[in-house]
Amino acid sequence: MFKSASLNIILYSLISVSSMLSLGSCFGNRYHTPDAELQKRFLESDTEFAFLLNQVNGDNLLQHINKTSIGYGNREYATEQDSKELQSLGISPETIALMKNAMNKIGIVKVVSGSKKVEFRIDQGSISNGDSFKGYAYFKEDQPKTLVESLDRYRCSPQMKDQVGNCLAFKRLRGNLYLFLFIS
Repeated sequence: MFKSASLNIILYSLISVSSMLSLGSCFGNRYHTPDAELQKRFLESDTEFAFLLNQVNGDNLLQHINKTSIGYGNREYATEQDSKELQSLGISPETIALMKNAMNKIGIVKVVSGSKKVEFRIDQGSISNGDSFKGYAYFKEDQPKTLVESLDRYRCSPQMKDQVGNCLAFKRLRGNLYLFLFIS
C-alpha cells in the first residue's frame, strides 16, 4: 500500500507540473525581456547591431553564431577549438571576437540568419518559458504578417498558431527592424 500511495503522489505531481506547463504555453505567461528594455538596448547599441547585421548579411554561408559555436555552410564549428578551420574559411578569430563582444554588449544569446530574415535572440528558450524566446528581427525583403502594439501583452490565440502550434508576433522598431516574440 505504501508503494502504491508513493507512486500515486509521484504520478499526480508529474501530471500537475505537466498541466501547468501546458497552460502556461497556451496563455503565453512566461518571463521575457520587456519591450522597453529591448528598445533601450537597441538605442544604446545601434553601432553593434549594424556591425552584426553587416557580418551576417555579408556572408550567405553564415547560418548562426552563439557564445560557443558557429553554423557555417551546413556545418557546426566550435569557435575556440575550430578557429584554424574557421580562419581557412575566411572567418578570422578577430571577427569572431568582435561579433561575440557586440552580442555580449546587447545581450544577444544567438544570431540566426535565414533567407528572409535575421534573428537576434535575447531570451533563450527553456522548459521554464515553454521554449519561447524574444529578440530582434531584421527582414531582408518582406514584412512580418503579425504586427502588434506590445509583445509584453501579446497572447497567442488559436487562430494565430501555425501548423505545429507555434506563434510569432512582431513590433516595429525602425525600418526593417522589429522586436519579435516566438511562442512554442
